[in-house]
Amino acid sequence: MLTALLFVFIQTAPAVSAAPVTPPKPIIRPGQSIFPDAYPAEAQRLQQEGKATVLLSVDAKGKVVGCAIKQSSGSKSLDEASCAAGRRIRFSPALDREGKPVAGEAPFPFNWKYRH
Repeated sequence: MLTALLFVFIQTAPAVSAAPVTPPKPIIRPGQSIFPDAYPAEAQRLQQEGKATVLLSVDAKGKVVGCAIKQSSGSKSLDEASCAAGRRIRFSPALDREGKPVAGEAPFPFNWKYRH
């Protein structure tokens, strides 16, 4: 009985979509300063700087739908600002083997420099 149920489950399980062949790409120029208004007030007040890398989850339309801190800047407010700014970036979506848009993930670095 268990074997029959397991067989039915395997036969009716939905197919898992293939991993993207081409990852999502941000629609910005390399080195472009994005969102100069994104520097958090607390980090400015404390003159905090740091580098954070976030892992952005991008849907098949190029919209960021999730964010996780991959490497912390050492500042909670800068890490949170990295995700907030990351959610504002538009991407060209990941593509599968057939060239169709699919969801994917993209690491994205932020280099926070305090300016007086």
